[in-house]
Amino acid sequence: MSNGNIEFLGRIDQQVKIRGFRIELGEIESRLSNYPSIKEAVVIAREDESGEKYLCAYIAVDTETGVSELREYLTKDLPDYMIPSYFVPLEKIPLTPNGKLDRKALPGPKVEASLQYAAPRDKVEEKLVAIWADMLRIDKSVIGIDDNFFVLGGHSLRATLMIGRIHKELDVKFPLLEVFKTPNIRSMAKYIKGAVKEEFISLEPLEQKEYYPVSSQQKRLFILQQRYLNLTAYSRPNLFLSPVELDKEKLQVTFRELIQRHESLRTSFDMINGEPVQRIHTQASFAIEYYDGAFTQETIANFVRPFDLSQAPLFRVRIMKPGNGKNILLVDIHHIISDGVSDAILISDFMALFEGKQLPALKFQYKDFSQWQARLLESGEMKKQEKYWLETFTGEMPQLAIPRDYPDSLEQRFEGSGIYVELDDKTTGFLKELAMREGTTLFMILFAVYNVLLAKLGGQEDIVVGTGVAGRRHVDFENVIGMFVNTLALRNYPAAEKTFKDFLFEVNQRTLLAFENQDYVFEDLVEKVVTKSDPGRNPIFDTVFVMQNMASESETAAAGNTAQPELLLKRQEFDAKISIFDISVFCEEIGGKLGIKVSYSTGVFKQETIEKYFGYYKDILAYVIENKELIFKLKDIRLASGLKVIESKLIKNETGDFGF
Repeated sequence: MSNGNIEFLGRIDQQVKIRGFRIELGEIESRLSNYPSIKEAVVIAREDESGEKYLCAYIAVDTETGVSELREYLTKDLPDYMIPSYFVPLEKIPLTPNGKLDRKALPGPKVEASLQYAAPRDKVEEKLVAIWADMLRIDKSVIGIDDNFFVLGGHSLRATLMIGRIHKELDVKFPLLEVFKTPNIRSMAKYIKGAVKEEFISLEPLEQKEYYPVSSQQKRLFILQQRYLNLTAYSRPNLFLSPVELDKEKLQVTFRELIQRHESLRTSFDMINGEPVQRIHTQASFAIEYYDGAFTQETIANFVRPFDLSQAPLFRVRIMKPGNGKNILLVDIHHIISDGVSDAILISDFMALFEGKQLPALKFQYKDFSQWQARLLESGEMKKQEKYWLETFTGEMPQLAIPRDYPDSLEQRFEGSGIYVELDDKTTGFLKELAMREGTTLFMILFAVYNVLLAKLGGQEDIVVGTGVAGRRHVDFENVIGMFVNTLALRNYPAAEKTFKDFLFEVNQRTLLAFENQDYVFEDLVEKVVTKSDPGRNPIFDTVFVMQNMASESETAAAGNTAQPELLLKRQEFDAKISIFDISVFCEEIGGKLGIKVSYSTGVFKQETIEKYFGYYKDILAYVIENKELIFKLKDIRLASGLKVIESKLIKNETGDFGF
């Protein structure tokens, strides 16, 4: 295989799949063949003893060529997952008598030629490896200094937690933007060594008092609940299925232990001197509800009912036996004391306590976060963040203009429904590959396409979409249950003349800047930039887009117990008939497939309209995959005419049909 002639071997295995990415072997071979000292090159996929696939490059060279040089050369044009793990020098590439590659004659790679693992070289790199291992939940022995954080399973939430840990253990504030620019330990260590030290200030737990100030997140929800006393929009019901009988008494005891562990689960709220406060009780009366009988939409409606915020605990549990061999566990918890990350913590802690394990004591609780946030909001750092947000929202505020089925209401309504759309593993894999190639994340690709959809539907080139961030920037709150989530208003400009590649880059940069400034309270932004409120619509934006990174980790925690089969609980999607926004999109990757749950206001849209809109969304995704160079202009994207109902698994409203 000489330079410029890489196709005569006639191989049929030019495309392989490794770590979820489809890889064109010929593309790697072409790059290697253009390297000055390489006469011939061939790349194949091999398997290690555990069955894990890896790339191995065989090269015929004129002069001695270093592995590090080849790696640096390839990384200029190829993403991390396309860099071979091994480079094996040969005198020539072995061929069969008919001129095809002789795979049997290819020697196995030697360990010393491996690029799969580069060990840490100093204390900083060793510390970063340990931090990555903890964040990614993998053994540190498999993490090399050239591995990619996002390829190993990292995402924006884990990146946020990671930089908090770096600050605590290395006394350096590492910007989130840098994680995306330099997602490997070698580069991160270089940045840290050249950065100015900024001492991490540890927290001290608050002393016991009769009551405590609420956080900004809690204050917003408290005010809403007082305005709408029968509001269930911020109830967070979860439904779990079990294939065996549930041990009622043991469940009861475990929930009570969980309540004692987490103060949020025994917190109530009152008004003192005109301000909402949180009270933490030493104990909270709790009993599981039991229900025997048919499982219908009405039984869920009866379970999801308004909470009295002055009474703890602000969650309830019901065991149901519908008589079809299933056992159902319903858990409803108010958003004022919990969020998505808290779900994973709650499930993990619950499983451990159920098994009789001893959990380490929590040094900090949610009241400590409220105190920390109050100090942060008074700091000079917050002035910088405020400046960023006010500059972002200068000028006239755009309002979502997509066609609606019903006229605006005089007051905000929360009745809703939903559909569920699933992308197959092939489509999901293509999107992940595309994200890697562009140096971004799956969320950014999906979010950029959603902005394009809204632009096409509403004829707008200035769009605001909300998203949630975990809000756990301080590492001491990693394992605390509570309402940490903050809302970010992401403003983008999908102008028709822009290429999708350029627009994706803009979306990526704007989103990362917003994440860097995520501590600024959304309610403060509303007060400063919204001059005229519409009682029937949300302030600033009417739609949200969220990537639910913690969902799969919650499932792992729930399914990981093999000693107690009664706890093999499977989370089940169902229609809670609630929608806070006109449209809410929740994306989640499970088992290599991407699921998209769409909640919508039934006072704004009909079901067939939402199905049509997300048929368009899938069409745009397909167009992006088909034109993977991304140099097409946004104006080139056309929405199909007429009603196009997508093939989706609907979240059923009919009595008793919940996809069991």
